[in-house]
Amino acid sequence: MDTNMDGYCNRRLSQRCYLPGDVHWTVDVDDPEFAACPTASIDLDCNPVAITEAQAIADAGTVTDACGTVDVTAVPDAPPSNISGCEWTQTWTVTAKDACGNSSACSVTYIWKSAAPVVLSCPENTVIPPCQSQAAIDMAYADWLATATVSGGCNTSLSNDAPEGLLPCGGLVTVTFTATSECEGPAECMATFAITEDLTAPEVICPEMQTVPLDENCMGTLGDYTALATATDACGVVSVTQDPLPGGSYTGVQTITVTITAIDGCSNSGDCTFEVLFRDVTQPSIVCPENIAVDNDPGICSAVVDYTVTASDNCGGVSVTQTGGLASGATFPVGTTTCVFEVADGSNLVNSCQFTVTVNDIEPPTFTCVESVIRNHDPGVCTYRVVGTEFNPIDVMDNCGVASSTYSVVDGAGATPNTGNTLANALFNEGSTTIEWTFTDVNGNPATCQTVVTVIKCNVVAGRLIWVGDTITGVGMAKVYLFNNIALPPVSTFNSTPATGDYSLTAPNNGVFTVRPEKTINPLNGLALTDAIAIQQHLTGFALIPYPYRRIAADVNKSYSISTVDASIVQQAILGNPSALNILKATKSWRFVPTSYAFPPPVNNFVLPVFPETRSVTVSGSDVLGQDFYGIKVGDVIQNGIPGLGTANPDNKPEDGKNPEPVIFTVIDRELNAGETESVQFDVSNFLDIAGYQLALRFDPSVLEFDHIEIPGSDLLLTEADNFGLFEIKKGEIRALWSTAMGINLNNGTAVFRLVFKSKVNGVKLSDVLNLATDVVPEQAFTTGLRIADVQLVYTKSLVLGTGDPGTASGIELFQNQPNPFAERTNIGFILPEACEAELRVLDINGRLLHTEKAFFTAGAHMLNVDLSGETATGLMYYELITPYGKASKKMVMTGKESRSYLPGKSLRSSWSL
Repeated sequence: MDTNMDGYCNRRLSQRCYLPGDVHWTVDVDDPEFAACPTASIDLDCNPVAITEAQAIADAGTVTDACGTVDVTAVPDAPPSNISGCEWTQTWTVTAKDACGNSSACSVTYIWKSAAPVVLSCPENTVIPPCQSQAAIDMAYADWLATATVSGGCNTSLSNDAPEGLLPCGGLVTVTFTATSECEGPAECMATFAITEDLTAPEVICPEMQTVPLDENCMGTLGDYTALATATDACGVVSVTQDPLPGGSYTGVQTITVTITAIDGCSNSGDCTFEVLFRDVTQPSIVCPENIAVDNDPGICSAVVDYTVTASDNCGGVSVTQTGGLASGATFPVGTTTCVFEVADGSNLVNSCQFTVTVNDIEPPTFTCVESVIRNHDPGVCTYRVVGTEFNPIDVMDNCGVASSTYSVVDGAGATPNTGNTLANALFNEGSTTIEWTFTDVNGNPATCQTVVTVIKCNVVAGRLIWVGDTITGVGMAKVYLFNNIALPPVSTFNSTPATGDYSLTAPNNGVFTVRPEKTINPLNGLALTDAIAIQQHLTGFALIPYPYRRIAADVNKSYSISTVDASIVQQAILGNPSALNILKATKSWRFVPTSYAFPPPVNNFVLPVFPETRSVTVSGSDVLGQDFYGIKVGDVIQNGIPGLGTANPDNKPEDGKNPEPVIFTVIDRELNAGETESVQFDVSNFLDIAGYQLALRFDPSVLEFDHIEIPGSDLLLTEADNFGLFEIKKGEIRALWSTAMGINLNNGTAVFRLVFKSKVNGVKLSDVLNLATDVVPEQAFTTGLRIADVQLVYTKSLVLGTGDPGTASGIELFQNQPNPFAERTNIGFILPEACEAELRVLDINGRLLHTEKAFFTAGAHMLNVDLSGETATGLMYYELITPYGKASKKMVMTGKESRSYLPGKSLRSSWSL
């Protein structure tokens, strides 16, 4: 069997692998093969570079062989040989040999080709401006050199002969550029690089004239002014110098020239000059004395004064001038003289100083005083009038002159005028008066003396005005006159009595005189409706006025009789009727009766005797005392006037027990509409045994226009003329009153009167613009026994009526508590149509009873103060009023923290709307 064993050249097969028999093998005789031996030369760049065996084997390509591993080697035939010029060639023989000794060869030929011709390009000739920095020039120079280029040749190199260190000041260089190639000779080119030359000198600006102050030795040092100069150059300044050099010393005032020189980097130079003034800046010194004060020379208004002024200067030479005052050794007048001196040196520097010379006048005026004089009073008077200058000081002198002379009363009876500069024609009161004279010279030196003037005393007529209401209180604010003949002016007047009522008059001589008191102020003082009721009750005989002094008060028009006219005058005066007020003024506000006068028995109850209103006194060398009068306020029948004041106090009326329940005027509240007529009806409650009432209403004229009064029929029989005062209607004031001798009763809800208005605006509540005017007329009602009842105005949402029959009562009204919310206490108001038993209860939100108050209440309005300070419950609560006529309830809120106080007990506002 023939077998080919790959990879082996001669090998015996194992007998174990085959059947017995002969074994056969073959011998490898095949050469290795080059798969792609190059058929053409391989071209390389110029300039032979040694080819390695590995490169030649690689370039020969892949070798294959039937028996496997092949050994490949390569050898050159010779070093590269020059074919022509720069062309070179070399052949490498690559041999492949297998393990059986079979081999084959591949020839690889390399040819180095000739390079392109050398091309050299030089930079363009360049000129750059001067004065650039060295770094900028070096950079521009390097950039210029780098613009040279070369191409072609074989291993060509480029070089130049450029110098280094070009300077900014300018110049030109020529540079040769050389290109060297291995295959051809060198190539050259030339170019120039130039810097424009700097030939411009620096520009120098000197400072203005400089000054150097001379010191206290008149010397100065030249400063360094280079920093003050401005030097500029296109290529930069290298140095700035000064001539003369700084630091030199100079004496005295003078001017020198200084030169400033600047040099640039190219040695160009420029300069400028300025002047330096060595100036004396030190003011000359001048020393004045301290302020001088001396007393005047005796007997004259001046003094001789000596003083010294000194001066000096650092540079010498001064002149001193006095610009104010007097020279040393001169006579200085009393007062202050300011002396001013000025010094100047050779540089016209000045200085000054000043001081004062004060000559004090220490001599006061001299004069002779009249020490004491006694004079009788002038005829018919208790005073003495000075004749001419009999009491003035004499021989008045002063070294500088007298500026003023004054006198003043310092003690005693007094004089008129009590101060002045002469007593000529002065009036001295009786008794001793001490006068002090003060003479002051022109410099304020005073001198004093005293004169005592005694006027022989007159006689005194004195007494007291006593209010007849209690025979104790004095009548103040009254005048008292003393006449020696009632037809002549009074000889003495006491202008206003004090609260005690005491008066004192001076009788100028002995004789018979008349004393007459008078008080005319405020005719309404003490007048109240009760006075008119008392007059009416007297006229009907129900209650006679028992005392003569009260009957005098009831005789308002001073007719010496009591009539309905007197009651009408009181009523109309309270209503503000000008005619009634004029009657009161004409008959005087008060009447005075001597306390010694005994009234005769009355002829009848309505006629008064003609009683005296003056006293006759006889003066015969001594004081006349105890001339007292009783004072009677006209119209004040009940005697509640205030003798020492100018206003009435109706609350001073006597009371005979507990006051009755308040009289309630009820008005339905509403919202006003512009243009509509509003008829405001006043209904009354609690009108029981009422003999009179008085009140005043005030409305806002900008909201309401008064039209007229309507009077429904009632037992009061009101009329507009008798019972209403419309005299100040333009100011929004309406007064109303009514009285009768005997009290009457009216059913609750009786309409008393209506006020008719026209509304001017929309949306305003009536209760906000119509209310009681307590300041005009205190609102009060009076019973037959003249007990006082409050009068209240209550606004309601609906009318509360009552007829006197509980069975026909129309209901109750419960108002919202005030304030609400409240802390611990609040007020709850309600109106009852009839007198009845009622209960007010307060409950919390869970129905727990917190407070109850049960009592019998009269008909009309009531208000209870509820105190819940002991309760811990707070928040929403309920309160209810339980009456025979039904029950009413409302809500309220308690906060539980006290924030304000309330008066306990019953309390009603004069006007309230709830």
